[in-house]
Parts: sequence; structure tokens; C-alpha cells
Amino acid sequence: AITYMDGEADGDDAEDIIAGLLSLDFGGFEIGGYYADQDGDESWQAGVAVDSFLGGSSAGAYIGEDFDDTFVAEAYYSLSVNEYWSLTPAVLYADPDGSSDELYGVIRSTFNF
Repeated sequence: AITYMDGEADGDDAEDIIAGLLSLDFGGFEIGGYYADQDGDESWQAGVAVDSFLGGSSAGAYIGEDFDDTFVAEAYYSLSVNEYWSLTPAVLYADPDGSSDELYGVIRSTFNF
């Protein structure tokens, strides 16, 4: 996918954003990512995911950098509880200003209806 947006912020400054998204599914193995440019500031992310041997479960990892130059990396394992609910524990690393390392533990709960 490719997106282009042109607009104005604060009534005076024009802002242009162009972004691209790529997602490739190889049946049990996925590669994806995006790149965005907003008036010279860049943001990007790239990752992989694989289906595990447990039905409906998968593992993955991604790395990226946002417009504020914060580097982010995450590794996760999505565990299917049943056909409607999954739990995803993850470890998230962030380096917001280039000098302070931050490490987080995350648990996401997803419900599908």
C-alpha cells in the first residue's frame, strides 16, 4: 500500500506525508514493514512472524524507529486460548533519546468477534 497526504498544521505550515506498507504472507511465515516520510522526518518498522506448532499461536519480532528518532524493538509470542481469545506476552525495548535504555514487559489480550 502507498499513501500520500497533504495538509496544513497550525493554519500556516504545510505538512506532506508519504508512506508505504508491505506485508507478505508465505503460509506460516510473514514479513512486513512500513516506511513513512513527513517533511523530511522518517519513521520505519520491519518484522517477521511465524506460526508455531500450537494451533493458532505465533511468534514474532520487529524493530523500528519513529519520527522522534526513538528506536523500538519487540519480541512476542501470541498464544491462542480459544477461537475467540488470544494472549500475547511480549518484551519491548525502547531507546527514546539515544542514551536511555528502557525495557518493558507487556501482556496483550485480544478478543475476536
